[in-house]
Amino acid sequence: MKSANILLLILIIISACKQKEHLIIEGTFPAEWETQNVQLRFLDEDLNDSTIIAHSSVKNNQFRMKGSIMHPDYVVLRFDNDKSVYLFLENTTTKIRFSPQTGTPIISGSPLNDQLATFNAQFAPFRQELQKVRDEIVKARNLQKDTPGFLTRKRAQMDTIIQEMVKCQKAFITEHPNSLATAYILRMSKTDLEMPFVQSVYSNFDGEIKNSSIGKSLKKQITAQEKTALGNSFIDIRLADVKGKEIAISELAEDQEYLLLDFWASWCGPCRHENDNMIKIYNQYHSKGLEIVGISLDVNKEAWQRAIKEDHITWAQLSDLKGWNSPLVAKYGIEGIPYTVLVNKEGKIVAKGLRAENLRNKLAEVFNN
Repeated sequence: MKSANILLLILIIISACKQKEHLIIEGTFPAEWETQNVQLRFLDEDLNDSTIIAHSSVKNNQFRMKGSIMHPDYVVLRFDNDKSVYLFLENTTTKIRFSPQTGTPIISGSPLNDQLATFNAQFAPFRQELQKVRDEIVKARNLQKDTPGFLTRKRAQMDTIIQEMVKCQKAFITEHPNSLATAYILRMSKTDLEMPFVQSVYSNFDGEIKNSSIGKSLKKQITAQEKTALGNSFIDIRLADVKGKEIAISELAEDQEYLLLDFWASWCGPCRHENDNMIKIYNQYHSKGLEIVGISLDVNKEAWQRAIKEDHITWAQLSDLKGWNSPLVAKYGIEGIPYTVLVNKEGKIVAKGLRAENLRNKLAEVFNN
């Protein structure tokens, strides 16, 4: 908060003294937006809105802000019609317009925003290809044609695409090792970037990047991952079951050799597909000492209960119905679901983030199957 206030003060002083501005933001947007005011805000370590840096009125569907900033940061523009634009803020002229076809913002003129735009252009085809495969799985499921062989093939396709996504990310990071855009990619990554790799890149960032909103958010994510590193004790918590009774996760696996935490949600397509795999795992290993506890990131209780019934889930299910605001999301550093954590009888984490074949292989290993 102190640094935010200092930056705000600098913006005010420079504007009042009419010194040479180093930071200019110019925006043009569709007339149908009917917005009259825009605020520029810092973000906190959770990437939620923080201090208002500046504000501007809108005239003829355009706005302009100017000032200076001590070091680049990741910020948000909030319009009074509830729309927003996230962008990198730096001492240069940044122009924002909106695609007439999609309405998405097009940001230019800023080196950091240009870097991210270049990366997104390279990364988008992989994201689209991955979504296409997921859509094919959903369609097959709806038509009851999602046979085991079909799902195996589709999962293999998804794994291949994710590997290419990781290559794309690492290529950009290698080219831009000390960039705020790299910090953003690490923070927002939903693929399989290894935590040691993320930690290594973060450690080489300069102080300005580490002290930015993205840098602080990334550090918080890394810390959460470190707390749930392999060999550490799993984080226990009391949550409500489907009947509303609160119970500690540990109480559900007191007599079992292993506990598998399965983070999922009714609205998550990949999670629903993975439930087929989880049923097979449960049937194979429950009698040998495996207990599965599902932890839902749902917010709608009826949707959660309906999905449990539709997917024929028989193991314990817990949720605080807070979605991504659930304390366990931050505690475990979860960035995407489905997400699993395997815990031994001593309460130590022995694996995490595994699914499908990788999860089955790990269970075969621990049960000497």
